[in-house]
Amino acid sequence: MRGRPPLPADGFAARFGWDPRTEEAPYVYPRVVPDAVRAWRGGPEPPGRLILRDGEWRE
Repeated sequence: MRGRPPLPADGFAARFGWDPRTEEAPYVYPRVVPDAVRAWRGGPEPPGRLILRDGEWRE
């Protein structure tokens, strides 16, 4: 259908070559959207490892 955004199920089926909508049991498509991303190298962490906050990349 033109003009509508693609459904999560459409992207899943295109990426994995399997469409759960054809199965009997319902399938859930959770969408995970982080509000912060931290870099991790192990051991004691230096300050400044926060690289994304509220969807904005930090310098």
